[in-house]
Amino acid sequence: MPTVSTVFEREILDLSRAALHLEKLMVCSDSIPSPVRYQQIIRRLSDLCRMWQEHRIHQRKLISILLSKDGHSVPIVDRDEPGFYIEQQLKTVSVSTWPRTVDSGLSSIRIAVPGILKLLYQQIARERATCAPLIHRRKISAVMGPLMLPSETVLKVKRASAR
Repeated sequence: MPTVSTVFEREILDLSRAALHLEKLMVCSDSIPSPVRYQQIIRRLSDLCRMWQEHRIHQRKLISILLSKDGHSVPIVDRDEPGFYIEQQLKTVSVSTWPRTVDSGLSSIRIAVPGILKLLYQQIARERATCAPLIHRRKISAVMGPLMLPSETVLKVKRASAR
């Protein structure tokens, strides 16, 4: 079972890499034909949207565990408005309909995506600033062992046995 800090850092790193690859694809030279580049950008946006959705789910679980006293998950109110807004923006741009011309589609993406990526980078920085100290403090606590995240299989078994 991976530790909370491992999962957190891996997700943040993967999100940062995906956003950076998207940025590079958007500013690449004209060696890639416009229709191909447009489709690649839309595909990367869809992938980034899916990754961000999964990250938000894991983030809620992580915060719930970190806020509990005994290491078990506790229900929390979702106050992740910036994360939700980023998700909605990514979804909106990634499922947009094919434009009348590829050049107009690329132009609209070049306008919308940098703002979304800026918000995503800011949210990642906020999460690092708030969660990393909590994870580190919990990790070095002498009272508790290392905080482990249960795998999806274990969570499914717990949910099924609770019914």
